[in-house]
Amino acid sequence: WEKGFDELQLYVEEHGDALVPNSFKTTDGYKLGSWVANQRSKKDSIPADRKERLEAFNGWAWNKYESGWDGGFAALKNYFQEHGDALVPNSFKTTDGYKLGGWVANQRSKKDSIPADRKERLEALKGWAWDTLEFAWEKGFDELQLYVEEHGDALVPQRFKTSDGFKLGVWVTVQRSNKDSISADRKERLEAFKGWAWNKNESGWERSFTALKNYVTKHGDALVPNSFKTPDGYNLGSWVGTQRGQKDSIPADRKERLEALKGWAWDTLEQAWEKGFDELQLYVE
Repeated sequence: WEKGFDELQLYVEEHGDALVPNSFKTTDGYKLGSWVANQRSKKDSIPADRKERLEAFNGWAWNKYESGWDGGFAALKNYFQEHGDALVPNSFKTTDGYKLGGWVANQRSKKDSIPADRKERLEALKGWAWDTLEFAWEKGFDELQLYVEEHGDALVPQRFKTSDGFKLGVWVTVQRSNKDSISADRKERLEAFKGWAWNKNESGWERSFTALKNYVTKHGDALVPNSFKTPDGYNLGSWVGTQRGQKDSIPADRKERLEALKGWAWDTLEQAWEKGFDELQLYVE
């Protein structure tokens, strides 16, 4: 018994828990999985001190089915620590071949019968979702959050994919098309992102306006030459010209935002005059 206990202690030190597979053997051939199963079968007759010593191990379970669930949950926690969420793809396997994606799907299918304490433990993990559609939505939201952190806004190009192939641009387009049916809390979460737009044309305008603000920051005014392009090839000068051409039909809030930029002018002749005035001001100084 002490031999088995020592082997279990070594296993826990290496794996972090006492969730030993039934078929597990140590490097020297000791059948530790069988020894653990034998302890479970003797639960009612094993001395109290041995019980206490076994139960002190992280993840020890007297019931093999409970052990199996805890094993799956332990794998899920490891996934969470590595990926930052519990959004496990259905086909995902751990490095040792455990079908974690299948285990997660099984938990969802048992939502109405799973014990309350297990529900609570699952729901406490970031990104956990009982519904696969909710699962997919949370995945998209997390990817959008990462995009905003990297790019500074939620103006995702329609064809944009993440480094792991997730079609974030398509996901954003789907959210826009579902505007009238999407839940209020999801609307709020999306609208909290800088630059979020429900209309793709509005999204394009916001992206261009951001490019114009960047121009102002760099050059000190909004006097963009007609032929000017951003470093990534965007024809900002042309966009500015379009805004001027739409002066009488452009929404009032957009007008205000443009006019608030230093050096903005609706008329090109006015723009040229403002340019000359600025140059004269510099000369006088």
